[in-house]
Amino acid sequence: MKRQRENYARRAMRELRKTDIILSQDEFARVGAFYAKPWLREAHDAIFELISLCESGAQKELIFDLLDRFVYFYEQDISNCVDYFFSHCIPIWALSTADTVIAPLHNDIRADSSQAVLHRISNEMKKPGKVRLDDYNSAFRAAHAHNAQKIVLVDEFVGSGDQAISVVKSLREHLDKHKIESTLFIFSYTAMGRSKSRVSPLVADFEAARWMKRGISDFNSFTQRKKLISEMKEIETKLAKTGFLNGRPRKLYSLGYRQAEALFKNHSSSTPNNVFPIFHWPWLSDGSERQTVLTPA
Repeated sequence: MKRQRENYARRAMRELRKTDIILSQDEFARVGAFYAKPWLREAHDAIFELISLCESGAQKELIFDLLDRFVYFYEQDISNCVDYFFSHCIPIWALSTADTVIAPLHNDIRADSSQAVLHRISNEMKKPGKVRLDDYNSAFRAAHAHNAQKIVLVDEFVGSGDQAISVVKSLREHLDKHKIESTLFIFSYTAMGRSKSRVSPLVADFEAARWMKRGISDFNSFTQRKKLISEMKEIETKLAKTGFLNGRPRKLYSLGYRQAEALFKNHSSSTPNNVFPIFHWPWLSDGSERQTVLTPA
């Protein structure tokens, strides 16, 4: 372990020498520690470019703290979430083949990572001894199944809760229109803790295998929180307010969409727009592009 840390430190030093960035000994030690994180190991150029946007030690320390708190999901993490669904949600919600269907948490307009969650859970259900639930690519089609007394909507990440609320309200309207009586549940691999109070009143239960805290606000006192948010917004002034990605106009959301302050990404999915833009927004205020720690949202 000691030798590995030394190797990471040497590599960090080699990369740092290619830049004109000056770091204190403590700051360098924190950067070197990032090389122990597989998802950051090859992002050294982006990390140094990010550090270069900081104008004070306080801003650099904030960035380091957020990267330390960041939750990056790999296959094992996903497996743990699927296991949680089978060990916790299925028995607590009393789900069975006879009365339950499962579908992605989206509104049929644009499929997203919720489809991948459905696929993963569906594959797990095929294993011996697992409860099997009929799965559908659309909650609106699932609602018409003979055993749709319970509908479980699944997703990878619930940030502000806006999409979940939109889907549930649309599905409720659909059920009412067709005089269908169904009980709705939501399961997500991860979710921001603040989304629970917004979404839970609309469904029988809303569960996540991992509840996420806001990267700044939930880790600091009120006074410190205000100061650190001000520091982050100062860093964000270096970024362009708008941009185009894949031919579509994009808008920068300060602190993440609805100021969610999210620190989460699944290795196989795009970056949620609830994540701090400083980690994924690729355009600088002067119109140039920059390397980012995460793929653009």
